[in-house]
Amino acid sequence: MGGGSALLGGRHCVPCRTANSRYSSEWAAAQRAGDWRGFVPTTLVLGHIQKLRKAGIGYRAIAAAADIAKSIAMILNGERLQIRKLHADRILAVDRTAMADRALVRAGRTARHLPFLVHEVLPSFGLSTALLLRVDWGRDVL
Repeated sequence: MGGGSALLGGRHCVPCRTANSRYSSEWAAAQRAGDWRGFVPTTLVLGHIQKLRKAGIGYRAIAAAADIAKSIAMILNGERLQIRKLHADRILAVDRTAMADRALVRAGRTARHLPFLVHEVLPSFGLSTALLLRVDWGRDVL
């Protein structure tokens, strides 16, 4: 696209120069109002992302909740060392409610209670034949 000097040379059409002028004016007004759009180190959000991931929230769910595209993966891979402050604020605003439907969660306690449910509770309700419960008891449940 080119820098601001290209605009001074008249190499862009009038609508493009108008749009750039409007953007520059809005950006300057936002700065005067205290909306700083600069960059911050990713270390500010990396710990929060890792905490959410330990809680079972994947990076894609975090990215969707924060409404940012690829930044989360790039932060985790170390490809991005700085992000916009606005994006950092969005990431820090994500909490455990961002867990996606059909997300894998730890089922250890539930798996320990299933034999009791299958053999004790379900027969008393007559549901054992109505429900098809297939559980592989030999595998490690998350």
